[in-house]
Amino acid sequence: FFFAFLCSFAMPEHKYFVGGLHPDVDREEMFEIFEPYGKVASTQVMTRDGRSRGFGFVIFSELPRADLLASSGNLTVRGR
Repeated sequence: FFFAFLCSFAMPEHKYFVGGLHPDVDREEMFEIFEPYGKVASTQVMTRDGRSRGFGFVIFSELPRADLLASSGNLTVRGR
């Protein structure tokens, strides 16, 4: 599991930073994790030399359910 730190960078596209990702988390898994909080347009895991850098971004196509995100606290997936 992973620890996610969420903060909004660009409100018009609802882009959020996700940090502390487990090295094995991929775009598809991030999509599944954040789908309950709103309609996910895309996810991105940042890599270097083919390996995860431990952070990424999720972009919602509509304003995410801020109440659900806030009440969830820090998300934990794969022990992180």
